[in-house]
Amino acid sequence: MIVPSSSAGRTSDTTGRVVIIGAAVLGIAARVGVLVWHGNPSDPNLWEFGTIARNLVEHGTFAFYHPAAASAYMPPGFPLIIAGLYTVFGIGHAAHWILAAMLLTAGIALPFVVRRIAAHVWDHDVAAVAFVFAMLWPHLILMNAGFTGLPVSTLLLALAVTVAIDVHANGLGSVAACGLLLGGYSLFRFEGLLFVLPIGYLVFRRMSNRNVKARIGVLAVLIALTITPLVPWVARNYAVFGTPLLSTSAGFNLARGHNAITVGTGRDPRTGEWAELLGNPPVALDDIDESADELARDRYFRAAAIEYARSHLVRELTLTARKAFFFLVADFTHPADRLLIVWTPTFVAFVLGFWYWIRKGRNDPAQQALWLVFAVQLGVAMVFFVVPRYRMAVAWVPLLFFAAWYAR
Repeated sequence: MIVPSSSAGRTSDTTGRVVIIGAAVLGIAARVGVLVWHGNPSDPNLWEFGTIARNLVEHGTFAFYHPAAASAYMPPGFPLIIAGLYTVFGIGHAAHWILAAMLLTAGIALPFVVRRIAAHVWDHDVAAVAFVFAMLWPHLILMNAGFTGLPVSTLLLALAVTVAIDVHANGLGSVAACGLLLGGYSLFRFEGLLFVLPIGYLVFRRMSNRNVKARIGVLAVLIALTITPLVPWVARNYAVFGTPLLSTSAGFNLARGHNAITVGTGRDPRTGEWAELLGNPPVALDDIDESADELARDRYFRAAAIEYARSHLVRELTLTARKAFFFLVADFTHPADRLLIVWTPTFVAFVLGFWYWIRKGRNDPAQQALWLVFAVQLGVAMVFFVVPRYRMAVAWVPLLFFAAWYAR
């Protein structure tokens, strides 16, 4: 057996550090580049979030369609961040550049969290590879290409997983932190509540030294603290709409994935064609000025989607298969996602990472939970529709397993 010399070991360590530092520099530069080039911080497209934030600051109402009509169309997390910046710095360049810095910080922090997860689940060699991959991963770079809450929400989800993996060491405090992180994620994406399932499973398995009754109590704490950040939002909606609800956009989002013209993605034709297919909605989409109208619109689209799915079962099976393909391989209807350099690493990482897990790690609770996180996001996309940002939110999961395969 040849024993490597100490100088060879030092050379290898130096090379590794150079690669890690180089990846970090390139990854940070790429994120800054895509945000400045595509996001245009001086005059960004803030989508619905910006409209709501502006209405909140200028009219004092969380409103979307009409400044005077209270809305629950979007989750409150990102609009409240924008509104907070508008309140402090005014509606303009300063607030937008500070928001850009916040989103960049979240995007840059994610690879460090991915590295920590890899170190907990595997070892420091896998962690180093995962960090390099995460810094340079196309989907994780592109999440900074626009002004959305995706970098922040993805970071919160990854942090929740990190805390859950280490929960056996820190006990109830870690469970509390995990619940609050999931609750924070849910303020950006309401389906975050579903991630209680894989996170709860991991916490339950991690605390195997306690009896079942104690572990159920811990899960109750996790669920309660996940819900807690949403309580003010639900209470506000009850006061405004007379019913406890999270969102009034679920019906529309469901209809986007279940209608006669969809192919399973979010880039399909919208209102004009839909009016012909579904009939005119009870309220014109551009003339909503009462909160009750938003509820009626939500009910209308939900009923239309359910009726379409019920009466077109064969097509629904086709749509489900397409959505799975768009999520697991690539959404070729999207100009960025269909680029070879974007979808190929994602697909390869999923195939090799999943194969590696089946062979080497399928009995490990932490690895099981990671794939359950991925599966929950896949399930949400298949129920509603697929857009690249839904895959970006969990792109770090197969990346971790791909890094483990590569490092070992």
